[in-house]
Amino acid sequence: MSDSLSALRKKISRAHDLHAVVKTMKAAAASSIGLYEQAQHALSTYTRTLELGLSRCFGDISFDQSSQYINKASIDTVIIGSDQGLVGQFNDSIVDFAIHELSQNYHDINVWVIGERALMRLEHQAISIVKYYPVPSSLKMITPFINELLIDFDKHGILTNSNNQLVIFYNKLEKSSFYTQTKSIVLPLDFAWLLRTQSIKWPTRYIPEVFCSLPLSRQKLLQEFVFISLYNACIASLASENMSRMMAMQRAEKNISELIDILRNTFHRLRKEGIDAELFDVIAGFESLLH
Repeated sequence: MSDSLSALRKKISRAHDLHAVVKTMKAAAASSIGLYEQAQHALSTYTRTLELGLSRCFGDISFDQSSQYINKASIDTVIIGSDQGLVGQFNDSIVDFAIHELSQNYHDINVWVIGERALMRLEHQAISIVKYYPVPSSLKMITPFINELLIDFDKHGILTNSNNQLVIFYNKLEKSSFYTQTKSIVLPLDFAWLLRTQSIKWPTRYIPEVFCSLPLSRQKLLQEFVFISLYNACIASLASENMSRMMAMQRAEKNISELIDILRNTFHRLRKEGIDAELFDVIAGFESLLH
C-alpha cells in the first residue's frame, strides 16, 4: 500500500509540473498573438499608404483585359507552415488546402516552403520544392527573412516576368478565435488588380505628381507591394500558429487537470482504505486481548 501511495504522489507531482509548463506555454502563445495582431494593425496603415502611391503611379495605364495571356500551367507558390509542433492540424490543413487548389489548375508547380513541419508533409507529394526556409523566430526576424526570399525570387526571375504567377498559401486568424486557410494571389498584376488600384481615391484635394522616373517609381512600389504581401502573410500565419498552439495547450491543460483530479481521488481512496485497514487491525487486536 505504501508503495502505491508513493507512486501516486510522484505521478501527482509530475502532473503538477507538466500543468505549470502547459500554462506557461499557453500564456506565451497568447502574448505572441497580441504582438502579431498589433503588427498587423500597424502594417495596415503602411499598406494603405502604399496603395495610394500605386494608385497615382498606375492611374494612367489601361489594360486590355482580353489581351492578358498568363501561363496558367506554371506557378510559383509559397506555403507557410510551422517549425514547431503542438499546433494541432495547423500544418496538415494548409498543406492539404494548397495541394487541392494547385492540383486542379496547374501542372508545373514550384513550391517555396516556409516551416519544417509543412516541408515534411510536402516531401511525399509530386511537387517540385525549390527551397525550404525556417519560420522567422520573432517579429524582428521577418524583415530580413522577406528580403532573403525576394533575393531568391529575383534570381529565379519571378519578379521580372510580368506573366509569372506567385501565390501565397497561409493560415489566417479570424475574429472567432479560429484560423482559416487563405490563398493570396500576388502576381501577376492583372486587369482586376489595376481596376481595384485605380479606384482608390486620394484622401485630399491636393493630388501629388511623380517627379522622378515613372517606370522606376512603379518598379520600386511593386517590389514593396510584393514585400508587404509576403510580410502580411508571415504575420498572419504566425498569429494563427500561436492561436492553434494556445488552443492545443488549453485542451492539454483541461486533460491534465482532469488527470490530477483522478489521481487525487485515487490517492485519497487508497489512503482511506489503508487507514481503515489499520484501524480494523487495531480493533481486532484489542478485542482479541479482551477475550
